[in-house]
Amino acid sequence: MISRDLRYALRAIPMNPGFSLTMVVVLGLGIGATTGIFSVIKGVVLDPLPFPDSERMVVLWQSAPGSAVERDWFSPVQYYEILEQTSAFETLAIAAATEVTVTGPEGPERLGLLSNSANLFDLLGARPHVGRLFSSADDDGGAAAVAVLSHRLWKRRFDSDPEVVGKTVTLDGGPVEVIGVLNEDAVIDGEVLPSFATLGDYQIFRNLPQTPNFKAFRGEDYNVLGILRPGVGIGEVRAQVDIAAAQFDQGNLVNDPAYRVLVFPLLEDVVGDTDEILTILLVSTSLLLLISCANAANLLLSRAASRQRDLAVRSALGAGRGMLVRQLLLENLVLAFAGGALGVVLATWGVAALKGLSSEQLPRLNNIAVDLWVLAFALSVSVAACLIFGFFPALKASSFNLDTSLRGRSGVATGASLRTTWSLPNGLVAAEVALSLALLVGAGLLVRSYGAVSDVDTGFEVDSRFTFRVSLAGPSFGTQQARREFFTPLWERLGADPSVNGAGGVSLLPLSPGMSWGDLDVEGVSDTDDNMVSDFRVVTRDYFDVMEIDLAYGRMFQDGDGTNERVVIVDRTLADRFWPDGDAIGHRVGFNPNSYSTIVGVVEPVRHYELESFSRMTMYFPYSGFAVNTLYGVVESSASVEHVTSLVRNTVKDLDPDVPVYSVSTLSERFGKTLARRALVLRLFQLFAFIAFAQAVIGVYGVLSHRVSITTKEIGMRVALGATRTRVINLVLSQGMKLVALGLVSGVVLAFLTAPYLGTLLFGVDGRDPVTFLVVSFALSLVGGAACYLPARRACKLSPMEALKD
Repeated sequence: MISRDLRYALRAIPMNPGFSLTMVVVLGLGIGATTGIFSVIKGVVLDPLPFPDSERMVVLWQSAPGSAVERDWFSPVQYYEILEQTSAFETLAIAAATEVTVTGPEGPERLGLLSNSANLFDLLGARPHVGRLFSSADDDGGAAAVAVLSHRLWKRRFDSDPEVVGKTVTLDGGPVEVIGVLNEDAVIDGEVLPSFATLGDYQIFRNLPQTPNFKAFRGEDYNVLGILRPGVGIGEVRAQVDIAAAQFDQGNLVNDPAYRVLVFPLLEDVVGDTDEILTILLVSTSLLLLISCANAANLLLSRAASRQRDLAVRSALGAGRGMLVRQLLLENLVLAFAGGALGVVLATWGVAALKGLSSEQLPRLNNIAVDLWVLAFALSVSVAACLIFGFFPALKASSFNLDTSLRGRSGVATGASLRTTWSLPNGLVAAEVALSLALLVGAGLLVRSYGAVSDVDTGFEVDSRFTFRVSLAGPSFGTQQARREFFTPLWERLGADPSVNGAGGVSLLPLSPGMSWGDLDVEGVSDTDDNMVSDFRVVTRDYFDVMEIDLAYGRMFQDGDGTNERVVIVDRTLADRFWPDGDAIGHRVGFNPNSYSTIVGVVEPVRHYELESFSRMTMYFPYSGFAVNTLYGVVESSASVEHVTSLVRNTVKDLDPDVPVYSVSTLSERFGKTLARRALVLRLFQLFAFIAFAQAVIGVYGVLSHRVSITTKEIGMRVALGATRTRVINLVLSQGMKLVALGLVSGVVLAFLTAPYLGTLLFGVDGRDPVTFLVVSFALSLVGGAACYLPARRACKLSPMEALKD
């Protein structure tokens, strides 16, 4: 019997193609959006990491909130303290990321390098594709330096040569033997092992001989990753680590009273706050799905009147009400499955578009896919949607007066009135308006937040600035003098080009990955209860001018600063803290009393790390006195990207052909990457809100149009009795605007309660911002009024003679 009803349902759909297509599109949009976001949540949050026993893997961080350090790496001394004082770890690995220059016939190239203990490969399930990986012997103090290549680097730079094992590669001017190549599926990157280095795509791996000097090293540059013993919970390991941390020698961070060693499940650390953002998007798509279901229900209720005679005939031939409800539900289920199929197609397209994003926008991108679990989710959502939108319309359609339905005209409902306000279709429309307003308010708040972040005063100029990096490696650049002799003519040659307005360098460019900070020591100031931490940068003489960082008072760097006298420029944040009267010039600061430099200038603060807040206090040292190996270059020019890039590469090549130029981009691009995640969430929210808004408007229009079509006799009688067209328009318009008003009031309440949950996505605007609420409500009421006016205008054009015809 069900198979017969199913065949009937399949035949019925093509008989009304317009209605069927509308239903499929309405449902497909809601199901597609929800399925797409679910596929992202599954791939990013729910799926385990691609490592053996990944559910037992943890990552450790230092935290010193009092020093404005939320997460920091460890030193080998601290690693060994944890290793000796805890029993919760089955394996505890250590690794440090850096950058390395590879030279050879293929030309110089700067790559991300990871120096790691041998057990890291086993912990992450890495296997050799060619040769071998590190063994315990490579961890011994006397072991020679050896290297393992990533599979991608092996294919790209070494042409998949299986004979690469045993050969040497030149890293920072020194030869290192290659012992193997990682398997293609190995996942060891900056998401799993975040680094202070800027190249988190590790392509070369070097062993980490654990010599006595290494074990005593206090430099805090090392990731610590572990796997718990079976049966050990996260609470137990945290308790053990707390005990170990109490034994740490009182160094930099542990002077902070709030100092802690944090332990996170690795998946939680990789995902970060992305799960909260995805939850917000899933809630928004669920609202959109509810709007789609409400629209579908209204379409079915509108169609019910036209099907009453058909259903009455079937009832007269012996079909019971249960049989009719089953038949209608089967038809709705077929439509729901068709909508689900369209939704899967839309979700697949959406996932394909997301694959083009960067890790700054979304972690674990490669793991997102429309797989069997996602298809099962889409199927479940389709069935649930069918029950939501189809059950009550089916009951309504199967409830009729047999005699009246067999006598009446098809498509004309008896007892309908223009003044009918409280009905299921009207309630659904009001709900659509309410839900769409909530989404539109959320989108409006995100738009205002995005604008607020985009317009913040960064403290420097972004436009027409081109950036790049240059690293000097190898014995030929082992002295500060050798490095100065390379960089000084580089800035002179670049600045002399007619297309360039200025050129300079800095050790760490604003809005770039990485950090540079240390303990601050101010001559004559005690820090007994105060953890004083300052960022620091090494800059060339013209850096401030090129970046247009404003001088508050004092002077900029001059020739001879740093060589004849140790001087420093500080930002206003530091100066105002210790010398609020504006007399910082002449005072001395440094990292300890042996490193004091005299303050000669104070500049305005810069947002080094994020746009949402200023950085710590900052000290700037002249490059001539602190000639570091690596600098970011900044070129101010109105020329094309290609021209400036060619100019920089050719100039560097002329100075030394073995020095690589890398990380080339405009400063505007770096600025955009900082906003990348906000931009992604904003676009998705806007898309969902627009679809919801369109469906709500269509719902208002559809209900009023249907109401006009089934009350043609009433309209005809009103006109025949003298009602003016204006009165008819006002009557229909008032009924529609009541629904819109009810939806607006309900939507404002809903948005007022839910908007603050946007949390960290909001910046510079309150979650209950009255301007956003008023603008969205006004815009929705205007468009809703237009949707009401069109059926009203059509109603006033009805001829009384035509309307009263039987």
